[in-house]
Amino acid sequence: MRLLWWREAVARLPEDIPAEPLLADIAKALAETGLEGARWGAMAEGWHALLQAPVGDAELNRFAKERGARLFSLSAEILGEPDRDWLDREGEIWALADLATRTSDKALSEKARSLARDKLALAIKRRWPPALRSLGALAALARRDVGRPIARHRQTSPLRIARMVWHRLSGW
Repeated sequence: MRLLWWREAVARLPEDIPAEPLLADIAKALAETGLEGARWGAMAEGWHALLQAPVGDAELNRFAKERGARLFSLSAEILGEPDRDWLDREGEIWALADLATRTSDKALSEKARSLARDKLALAIKRRWPPALRSLGALAALARRDVGRPIARHRQTSPLRIARMVWHRLSGW
């Protein structure tokens, strides 16, 4: 229910701002970018896909598309680099890798990781343009995480930080 409320509240922005400080901040950011709240609120559809039981490949693909591909696409618009057709796949890989490393459900984690590997096999490794390197850092870490055994990793490990710094400098 709470997810549904947030999705609908974000979808109505910036026209209808409830007395929720976080939504006021989101409305301000939307006004600055010119993007409609409904496009951001639709990301909740990805989370809805995970509420289905059992979660199979179709639900995971929907989750990846609605959460990851949408986030990367909208972010690229804000960063001034829209129309990058390859971003969707990178966003999907990121969403699946993120889910795989954060869920406590081992079967779901392995399904998400396997699907991310399948998508990664079809992705072309490329140099990211400077404006998109913040997204590229997420994608680079996701690629790294998908190739590792299922183990909780420290977000601030020196190797992860070094990987992000290298990506920021080089785009690779």
